[in-house]
Amino acid sequence: MKKKLLGIIGVLLLLAIIAVGIGVWSYNNVDHGDKPKKSDVIIMIDGGDSGRYTETGRFYEENYAPKVMISPAIEDKNGLNNVKAVEEAGVPSKAILKEMKATSTWTNATETLKLMKEHNLKSALVVTSDYHATRTKLAYNRANKDYGYDISVVGVKSKDGLKWNEYQAGKDQAFREAYILPAYWLGLYKFIDL
Repeated sequence: MKKKLLGIIGVLLLLAIIAVGIGVWSYNNVDHGDKPKKSDVIIMIDGGDSGRYTETGRFYEENYAPKVMISPAIEDKNGLNNVKAVEEAGVPSKAILKEMKATSTWTNATETLKLMKEHNLKSALVVTSDYHATRTKLAYNRANKDYGYDISVVGVKSKDGLKWNEYQAGKDQAFREAYILPAYWLGLYKFIDL
């Protein structure tokens, strides 16, 4: 009985060491994404720092794409309104496509790709925060297997122009990403809204 208990404790300890190792590796190897390239649409994944709004506006104004898709589009009159924020960043309302169903990075990918198909778009520049680019790329690469679109994911700095490791909220988010990423590697996003 004692040997069995020690064996179980040993396995659990090994799993804990592996989990911590993966977390440390993920935290120290944040992928900042691809270089931006001309596309049919810019997809802005909402969440995180408002630097995503600013950079989406900049990419639009620099003619990276004629359309901007917001996922999910939020237009709360008394609170968050990311559609208005993107318009204030320089994107005219007529150029905005609104994706309304996404609740996670995985559903950002699946729902925006469906909307791309509806609008006959073949390429996308996906904008997210630098600390979130690794998981976003993984989600889009997996979801895109059904479509074969040309997708590039760009991780952008904060609204203040800081990299994720230059401000506390960015470090906190990167730490969170380090522990969610293994769940994405295992495909748990299909069962849990991560």
